[in-house]
Amino acid sequence: MFYRFLAILVLALQTAFLNGQDLKVASVFSDGAVLQQNKNVKIWGSALPNSEVTITPSWSKAVTVKAGESGEWCAELKTLSGDYTKYSVKITSSGKEIKLDDILFGEVWLISGQSNMEMTFHEEKLSSLKVEGRKAVLEGDDDPYLREFKVARCERFYPQSDVVANGGWRFKNRQNVEWFSAVGYFFGKILREKLNVPVGLINSSYGGTPVESWMPEKEATSEIYLAKRSERDEEIRMSALGEDAATERFSKWIEESQLYTGKELAAMDFSKFTKLSLPNYFFNTPRGESLGGTFIYKTITLPSPSGLTLELPQIDRNCQIFFNGEMVYQEILPSRAYRHPRVKIPGNLTRAGENIISINVLTSLWNGGIVGDPSEMRIISAKDTISLAGEWSYLSTFDLWKVNAAPKEGLPNAFLLSSLYNGMIHPLGQYAVKGFLWYQGEANLDNSTQYPVMLGDMVKGWRSLWGEELPFYYVQIAPYKYSGKDNTEAARMREIMSSAYKNIPASDVVLTVDLGDSDNIHPARKAEVGERLALKALYKTYGQNSADIRYPDVQYIKQVDGKAVIGIGNTYGKIISAPESSEFELSEDGTRFFKASHTICDNEILIQCDSVRNPLFVRHAYHNGSNVSVFNAKMLPLDCFSKKIINAPCVDNGKSVIWDLGANRRYEDHLNFNDRYADELALIAKKPAEQGFLPNIDVLYVGSSSVRMWKTLQQDMYPLRVVNNGFGGSTIRDIIYHYNILVKPYNPKKIVLYVENDVIPEDKLDTQTLFEFFKIFCSKVHKDFPSATLYIVSLKPSPLRFGIYKEQCAINTLLKKYAGSQPLTKYIDVSSDMIRNGQPDKRLFSEDMLHMNSDGYALWTRIIRKKIKL
Repeated sequence: MFYRFLAILVLALQTAFLNGQDLKVASVFSDGAVLQQNKNVKIWGSALPNSEVTITPSWSKAVTVKAGESGEWCAELKTLSGDYTKYSVKITSSGKEIKLDDILFGEVWLISGQSNMEMTFHEEKLSSLKVEGRKAVLEGDDDPYLREFKVARCERFYPQSDVVANGGWRFKNRQNVEWFSAVGYFFGKILREKLNVPVGLINSSYGGTPVESWMPEKEATSEIYLAKRSERDEEIRMSALGEDAATERFSKWIEESQLYTGKELAAMDFSKFTKLSLPNYFFNTPRGESLGGTFIYKTITLPSPSGLTLELPQIDRNCQIFFNGEMVYQEILPSRAYRHPRVKIPGNLTRAGENIISINVLTSLWNGGIVGDPSEMRIISAKDTISLAGEWSYLSTFDLWKVNAAPKEGLPNAFLLSSLYNGMIHPLGQYAVKGFLWYQGEANLDNSTQYPVMLGDMVKGWRSLWGEELPFYYVQIAPYKYSGKDNTEAARMREIMSSAYKNIPASDVVLTVDLGDSDNIHPARKAEVGERLALKALYKTYGQNSADIRYPDVQYIKQVDGKAVIGIGNTYGKIISAPESSEFELSEDGTRFFKASHTICDNEILIQCDSVRNPLFVRHAYHNGSNVSVFNAKMLPLDCFSKKIINAPCVDNGKSVIWDLGANRRYEDHLNFNDRYADELALIAKKPAEQGFLPNIDVLYVGSSSVRMWKTLQQDMYPLRVVNNGFGGSTIRDIIYHYNILVKPYNPKKIVLYVENDVIPEDKLDTQTLFEFFKIFCSKVHKDFPSATLYIVSLKPSPLRFGIYKEQCAINTLLKKYAGSQPLTKYIDVSSDMIRNGQPDKRLFSEDMLHMNSDGYALWTRIIRKKIKL
């Protein structure tokens, strides 16, 4: 297996690096390196164990250090102010010497992320990756002081000591710049012009990868990483079983997944297969973008039997090649790998006349197919060469989404927790940089609500590695159709990303809601992205006030005469809009939105829709493929958003309508509408009518999943009449937001409240703010039901969330004290009896170690019945 051989070779080289068999310097130090100016920078490598290593810079005195027991050495040098002087460094030890020339001092930035950061100026004929302004960049003047170091893709289970370099440091000329990160280039170009110093970019990016692959394992401690940690552990376990076992598992999976056996395929009437032209990406052919297995075949005519060589250009991941029905090639590779097969075909498999070449290809991600120059697709005999380019036939053999998941390969793939941090970030941690640029997020659409936490954990890990709170500027994902142009999951992700920086010190976001292409996940307008990143850095990091850019933002939303009125800030004196392409929508219930028209009046936008007479919700550019239509005078876009209108009349019709927070309006930003529980809430809203509940019930239970999953609640509280309005994994904010569904329709004698999700990382509030929300809920209940008693159940400890037990105890203390000071408010302590020997009692929990089993609910029943005097 080529890839496994390569992995073993790299591991051997890195082991040699650590064992100090010869004098080496880390790969990031090469001729042409840019070092951070005015900084104590580290330079490191390996040598013979315990040997002396002398580092002699051309700008200062030599430094001598001693290599460690394993041969590792590290020295510190003081750099000078950046100018255009070229320096050198000589490293000597035990008679060996390394010379680094053409060294510059300047500003160094680490740039990282997935494909939109990795995307270069290089264009392939069949590819959709095209950069606006490419020709001008390639034909522009050379700039020997703008340089990039490209880190090769490298996935590893454990932190590495050195990166795999994709060449060395390269300066901007026509040949080199074609392979620069386009975003990085445009960023660096502006810094070069404005700061008048050399700029170095360390490009460590990898297309299609999620944020959790880029963070250190030590930061992935919360429960949101449980599945990822388990997946990583399983891959490590499977790696110990060896290559043959992996091949056997994978081959069996393919065999079980195929709709047809090899014999059935061989017996089919190939003339009825669909035609396609190769070489090509499958998405450019009738095969389309769907993932899974593809069987392709072609016939060739030979004058006589003879030995042959089959050559193919790039082919995706796993493939099997057959000649006249006999398998002549099979390769199992990691999910992001490609091969260029060159296969010997023995003469005994060939025949005079018609011969059949068939290939089984597995496309597990995207860009699958057989891609390259047509001349690379051929059959070579002793006397002739036959082109295989042109018409082939294909049959889809299975859909990846309709079969069991592929078995673990026992390899550190690019989607594995910490795999890219280990191979592509950790080895750079001693290299002095000014800050970080990040362009990623497309691969995390499925867990967008967790993204701010994961991004914060990643940044925390990077800053810990570098030992400084370095600035971190990131790019919001651009509009693209994803699951459908009119769907909204990507808009939610953009909205989440645009505020994630608020919880990450020394960070900021660049908006791209105006730079997208709904038909291309890799938009061409990379120059604007690089420029906006550069302006952020110039203003926030380098203090250039003239570079200050501020996006128009929503100052307030109100309802006036059936219209939504939005006040806009940061207009720079003017709002620019195209009313004919309005991206505003209005809704009365937060679920059904109608396209609305808008007009501009000074710094306000007036929005109206004939289908919505009482607008309670407004959203802007809130579809996957939406591009905004509102800008400020600097042509910076108004971000996408989905917001409620606080001052709108509260219609008490059982819909999800937030009541006026009054003096607590400062908390409204925490109450943004969330539709993740829409189905559950719709069922709850129907309860009074469908189940015939009397208005005067005994006990109303509201809360999160621990309430929702209490299936025996009615019998456990007998003879009281109870209603269970627990839903989802709700927070106290969700309970407040949906109060008119959960509480208002009833007239209970007692109300029991239990929520715990406000302290988990993805929904976390600080303790005091969380406490204020409990108080808001209590005040509302006592205002609406002055004779009802409210019982607040303490946040329970659980084995899964024991890492946040201190936060739970802190809020429990506040709730207990508050309940003791308020009339008709009681505190129920379930927490104390759920702790055993200083840990949560696992006997009370189901297999997920979060939710309770029957023993847990039996304990709650005893405690709560006693407290409410049953």
